[in-house]
Amino acid sequence: MKTIKQWLHLLPEPHKQAALENLVESQGNEQYPTVYDALENAFSWQNSLEGYSYWKNIYHVLKDDFVGKLKVKADEYMVKKHLKSTEIQGFDGLVSINDLLVDFVKEVVHA
Repeated sequence: MKTIKQWLHLLPEPHKQAALENLVESQGNEQYPTVYDALENAFSWQNSLEGYSYWKNIYHVLKDDFVGKLKVKADEYMVKKHLKSTEIQGFDGLVSINDLLVDFVKEVVHA
């Protein structure tokens, strides 16, 4: 997890500067797990100079990029573990699926 300020500093220009200028200082140290969550909570998009639509578009680009990368990592993980999506459906009980997900998060998401 990172603070909103830390996440906003990772944005490319000119979005980084605009986001930092709009940041509500009292919210800057709040922590979020993703850059798009941080952006969503950094300030009122509606009241910004750039407007709601501008920030909504950036939010969706950031979220789509994150989800896309996560899907690639999940596919790589499945190959590494010699699994196919059909094999996951054949596991006995939820415990096996849960164990696989916990293992995936430890290896891939937190890497």
